[in-house]
Parts: sequence; C-alpha cells; structure tokens
Amino acid sequence: MTANTSGPKIAFETQAHACTFPAGGPAQAAAVAYEVRTLGTAFRAAGTPDGLDGTLADLGWLTAAELGSTARPLPGWAAHHTAGQLTVTMPDGIWYTGPLPLADAPEWLALARARKFILNAAGSGVMTAGHGFFIDADRVRYTATPFTG
Repeated sequence: MTANTSGPKIAFETQAHACTFPAGGPAQAAAVAYEVRTLGTAFRAAGTPDGLDGTLADLGWLTAAELGSTARPLPGWAAHHTAGQLTVTMPDGIWYTGPLPLADAPEWLALARARKFILNAAGSGVMTAGHGFFIDADRVRYTATPFTG
C-alpha cells in the first residue's frame, strides 16, 4: 500500500483484518485492524519515535483515550468493500486497497452497512498471532470512516 499525501509518499506493506468493536462484547461497530509490516519512509523527520504513530496522529487518527469522546469521520475519508476487496480513500489518495477476508467475522459486512461507517485501527499494537491477530489498544490509533458496500 502507498499512502499518497501532500508529504513524501510512504510505502506500507499492510495486512487488513476484519473484526468487530469492542472485542469480547456486543458488536457496536465493524472494524478493520491494519497490521503494518514495514514502514519504508515516514512523514516525520528521521529519529522521531514511532514514525507510524506520528504519521497517524498527523492524519488525525485518535488514541484509545480520545476515541470515546471525539470519534467522528475525518473529512474526505471513505471506505468501500466489494468482492472481498476493501478500499479506504483519504483526501490526497488511498490509505488502503486490498483484500479483506470476512470468514472470521461474518457479521462484519452487515454491521458496516447498517452503521454506514467502519472503525479503522492501526499502529505498532496490531500484530499477527498464529492464525489471527491481536490489538494492544494503548499502542494503536483509530478513525471512523464512512462506509458503502
């Protein structure tokens, strides 16, 4: 994936995981957890701690603490799912386009359509674990995105 922004292009090798939010409770939102496998370049200067977190903050993504009180879609962002493919666009280009298998979250598409938004989660706290993944909420940023599909 390449995020095209007003700054330098950033190449991410990303895997998207469908899930519901919150984990372990009644589903309130369809969510996508993005596992960033490499971060070739960062928007911020070299040496800035956690370039991915800084990039997400610069794009307006929220921490877990900020999520409950201020979650709202970012202007110019949109998401669409068709034929197993998810595309998430942002004002200056594409955040993610690629597969989003729904076998592990069959209720995901119905929930996304009903709510008309998805919750995106990304950061160093999204990690593959065996055949699944887990999220360390304190090391992830979030954003809501309008959804059609």
